[in-house]
Amino acid sequence: MFTMTLPIDGKAFFEVKQKHKKVVNKRRMVMPLKEAYRYLTNNLDSPLREYETSNTQVLREIHYKNFNDV
Repeated sequence: MFTMTLPIDGKAFFEVKQKHKKVVNKRRMVMPLKEAYRYLTNNLDSPLREYETSNTQVLREIHYKNFNDV
């Protein structure tokens, strides 16, 4: 079995795309990789405002989409 160890000091990139009347809007955010892992493993334990990110609105949209039946 092959396993690869990634440095935890990297960056994670996220993008939300929304299409409206044939126009695609994109919103992006960057967060430290360790924060992305923390969000993915403990996302209901910590308030979203506690995460270090370049765009908190995108994080709120991702969180809403993942935890609500939309």
